[in-house]
Amino acid sequence: ANVDGIGGPYPYTGSDPYTDDTGFRNTISVTVDGKKLTVGSDYTISRAQVRGSYANAGSHDITIDPTSYSKYWSDPRPSYAYVVNPLNIDQNMHAADLTTNLTYNGAEQSIPDSDFVGKVTYDGIKAPLVKGTDYDVSYPDGIKDVSSRSDYKLRYLVTGKGNYAGAATYGYFIIKPYNLKDSGKITIPNQYYGGAGVDVLPQTISLNEFTTPLEIDTDYTAVGTGRNSSISTGSDKAKVRITGKGNFTGTVDEEYIIQKLRIEDANVNITNLDYTGDYFTNPNDYVSVTIPVNGGKQLTYDKDYTLRIVRT
Repeated sequence: ANVDGIGGPYPYTGSDPYTDDTGFRNTISVTVDGKKLTVGSDYTISRAQVRGSYANAGSHDITIDPTSYSKYWSDPRPSYAYVVNPLNIDQNMHAADLTTNLTYNGAEQSIPDSDFVGKVTYDGIKAPLVKGTDYDVSYPDGIKDVSSRSDYKLRYLVTGKGNYAGAATYGYFIIKPYNLKDSGKITIPNQYYGGAGVDVLPQTISLNEFTTPLEIDTDYTAVGTGRNSSISTGSDKAKVRITGKGNFTGTVDEEYIIQKLRIEDANVNITNLDYTGDYFTNPNDYVSVTIPVNGGKQLTYDKDYTLRIVRT
C-alpha cells in the first residue's frame, strides 16, 4: 500500500496540524495497486497524542488497519508517524521583568512559580508559556547576592522544554541590599587600643538578623566620629558612622568600647649595651615594646608604658 498526505515535520503552533480528526482522516490517502481505498470501509486510521495533545511537539504514531470486512490485510502492520518540531526559544520569544523584589538575607533564595505567570510569551502563540511545562528557569547571576548594577537587576535564564527548545537569557528580577537601619540590633565587639594617636575602627560587626559577621570594606565602610584612639571609660565610648556597601545599604551611628591591651601580651625586645660607666637615661635607645595588633604598633616610653630598671 502507498500512504500519502502524512506530511511534516510541522512547526509547533499550539494547534492540531490537521485541524481535527476529520481533517486528519481526509488528508491521508491509502492506495493499493493504483486503487484508492475508502477510509471506514476498507481501513481505519488513528493517531497517538503526545503529552495529551495532537498539537504537541514530538512524534505522533499513526495506525492504519484493515476493517474486519475488508478484502485487504496488513502483515506485519506498517509504521507511520507525523512529527511536530519544537519551536526554538531564542527566536521570537519575550520574557518580561519580574515584579519580584527580594531583599538580601545572606542565603540562597527562591522565586515562586506564580511570579512567572504571563511573563514569557512567544510570537504567534496566543497563550503565555508555562513554567515547568514549556520552559525551566535557572539563574546565571545566582539568587543570593546583590547585583553590582545600579538598578540591582539580576538575570534569569529560560530553557525550553516540551514544545520549545534552546535557551536564551531574557528576563530580570531584583535583590535589594539589606538596609542596616532595619536591623533590630547591631553589635560591635570590643576593640583593643592601637597606640597613641591610632584610630581603632571595628573590623567586623554583627547584625541580629544574620549568622555571619559583616566585614569592613566588603560589607560596610566605617568612619570614626569621636574617641577612636582613646581608651573607653564609663560612658565615654568610641563613636563610628557605618555605611553599608555591596549586599548592604543604609547608614547608622554606633558606639563601641576600646579596651586596654595587656602589657603582658606585648613583644619586648632589649638590646644589649656595652658598659660605659654612665647611666642609660633613654630607654627608647635599647628597649622596643610592640603590641600584637594593627600589624604591630610600637609603643612610646613614658607615654604608653613606664620602665623600671632592676639591678642584679
